[in-house]
Amino acid sequence: MKCSGSAGAEPSTPAKLGMPRRNVAAPGYEKARALAASLAGRLPVNLRRQFATATTFGEGSNLEDWARYAVGLRAMLLAPDRVIAALDRATVRYL
Repeated sequence: MKCSGSAGAEPSTPAKLGMPRRNVAAPGYEKARALAASLAGRLPVNLRRQFATATTFGEGSNLEDWARYAVGLRAMLLAPDRVIAALDRATVRYL
């Protein structure tokens, strides 16, 4: 197998089957990983793996945008009644 990329660059971790590839060299990866672990630790056990998958910090991601997304997703999971109430108030659009 041929390896591409610049010399000295950290390789990304191997992707598990069905899991997104994580680029540990991406700027902000360590901060994102620590925040995701902290947020996931406060979720019900049955949602932690799905949350970790949904909040994988990708190459080219903006750390602030990613953090807003991760915190918002966690809020949705912990307060589904708010999400359902907002959807109930939303105008139905037909395609």
